[in-house]
Amino acid sequence: MSLTIYAKRKERKKKQLEELGNLLSKYSNFVVLSIAGVETPTLQKLRNSIRGKAELKVVKNTLFSKALDRTNLSEDIKTRIKKNLERETAVLFTNSSTFEIVALLDRFKKPVYLKPNRISPVDVVIPAGVTTLQPGPFTDSLTALGVPFDVKKNLVYIRQDTVVLKKGEFVNTRLADLLREMGLAPVISSIKAKCAVDEGLFIEGEKLTLNLEQYKKEIESAYENAFSLAFNSALPEPEVMPLLVTKAYYDSLSIAVECGIVNEQTAPLVFAKALSIANALDQEIKKASK
Repeated sequence: MSLTIYAKRKERKKKQLEELGNLLSKYSNFVVLSIAGVETPTLQKLRNSIRGKAELKVVKNTLFSKALDRTNLSEDIKTRIKKNLERETAVLFTNSSTFEIVALLDRFKKPVYLKPNRISPVDVVIPAGVTTLQPGPFTDSLTALGVPFDVKKNLVYIRQDTVVLKKGEFVNTRLADLLREMGLAPVISSIKAKCAVDEGLFIEGEKLTLNLEQYKKEIESAYENAFSLAFNSALPEPEVMPLLVTKAYYDSLSIAVECGIVNEQTAPLVFAKALSIANALDQEIKKASK
């Protein structure tokens, strides 16, 4: 390598390191993302969707590690972040909540075809049912893979679900072409949050994804429990006061009726109770006189 090329590379790395340092200073929060297998157009769509809220930067792990060393983050946090720096990495820099930013990532999941001469990250299944295949080279591929099928009205019917490749096995060109022809994209391409720093706190990736429905149910349950506790304890909170006043009114009315206190509100109830008792007594007297 000539000295000129080496010097240019060194200068380029220096500028990249300075840029990362500026981003770490400019933004209070950041999310480390795994972008393995994610295509460039998908990353561009993500950039467009977060414009004004965050900046996305594809980084080299060694350079980002060096940039972290220049921050005032604790050594423990730096070490935990560095453990997540592997394979293809991007970083989302933001002053917004990292939870809010990570919630956007689900929009960029999509099925993708297996590429030839790669290792499959999943088991590959050709499902039972009718296909768009016609007898020819692709049915030869089905035969070679041991997939049971029938040909009816010049269309191929797969008899049963068949595993044609195991996770970790090599994808050959013939299989990749067959799956694409059948429209089978068995891999879900997604941008995964590996970890984040939010207001100086380190957060593991799996804790950044919120189950909003579950949180909604938990909040509703907490509200109902708090309301019930406040009501039963007669706490004078604005939400329960109307019910407490209503309960107090009917409790006092019930006590007044039981004690035979006659006023404008209790008179009809007291007289009705007296009449009921008199009728019951009359029935008992009649029974006794027989």
